[in-house]
Amino acid sequence: MVESPSPLADAAPIRVSAEPVWRVGWDETGPVFENIVAGALLGDGRAAIADGGQTLQVSVLAHDGAVLAVLGRPGQGPGEFRRILAMKRLGTDTIAVQDADNRRLSLFHGGELVDNVALGPAANLSLLGADEEGRAVFGMPPGVVYGRRYETPWLAIPFVRMSLATGAVDTLAVADWDQSLEYGGNSPFLSQGHATIAGGTVVVGRGDAPEVRWLGADGEPVRIARWEAPSSPVPDSLWTAYERALRDRFTEIGLPAADIDGRLTTMKAAIQEPLPHFEDLLADPEGNLWIAEYTPRYVGDPPRVRDHPERFYLLDPEGRGMGHVSLPPGAALRILDIGADRLLAVEEDSLGVQAVALYALNKQR
Repeated sequence: MVESPSPLADAAPIRVSAEPVWRVGWDETGPVFENIVAGALLGDGRAAIADGGQTLQVSVLAHDGAVLAVLGRPGQGPGEFRRILAMKRLGTDTIAVQDADNRRLSLFHGGELVDNVALGPAANLSLLGADEEGRAVFGMPPGVVYGRRYETPWLAIPFVRMSLATGAVDTLAVADWDQSLEYGGNSPFLSQGHATIAGGTVVVGRGDAPEVRWLGADGEPVRIARWEAPSSPVPDSLWTAYERALRDRFTEIGLPAADIDGRLTTMKAAIQEPLPHFEDLLADPEGNLWIAEYTPRYVGDPPRVRDHPERFYLLDPEGRGMGHVSLPPGAALRILDIGADRLLAVEEDSLGVQAVALYALNKQR
């Protein structure tokens, strides 16, 4: 058990560059991304970007953002995709693309398809990465939506590991996970389950507790880290901003006024407190955990949308607090992958057009 003071008290010895090294996607001469669902940093400076739009392809970008290769296309044949759910780097430079509808992993190396692996019982979970023995690890339901579906807010979700050589699958552990239904008439401020792989080890946590657990090969915790975090009730100002934003959204899609009033009244009555402590778990190659500070989606009057976390607090591989990392001011970044000295992220312009950007990580020694 490792306990730390509030990791937000001090800055971590890592800085994200104020401007990206390169940005691709808004330039008419470059690729146009429809729906970036995943990205991975490769060992030699390249990056892979999975587009889940109509193109259904993976673009491999050079160290300067130039397109080196395009992998895959829509279809059911070898190396083709129907619905890209996740993509991770396995090993040094192998790209594993999880196709939810074809229920398989497509493995690419050196720009070529090297294998298709049927997922079997792992197909209903999302690819997290690889453990220390190179087995693919799957966990988390393949969707995030809002509003409790069941009386109990947490379900036991299996985490499984799979040998890519033999296809053998076994259960690693189970972890708390929120199962929910969009606009189910419940709390708009939900805590959810989160998981990542840090240093080949599965790490899990639930957003309503300032705690994460490293799981051993038998699924039992080998380390638990906790940090100081005050409980935060849902302020009236936050609900007011959220209500106004939802009312505008419901009106825009044509819901009757009485229906909108009913939905909002039910949602307000079902608010669960306190606010979540965090909303995502990521890891870098050194095994440090990047824990995303919970970010309310609508703030201010009139409501301003904040789509992604703006601060992350870091725990080292031993679970000790390292301080926090802030993203560049004004940047609406969705982090895809974290490298030793690079950070790969999605950005959107005012029209919602996506671009992928590579930022430098500057480490203070």
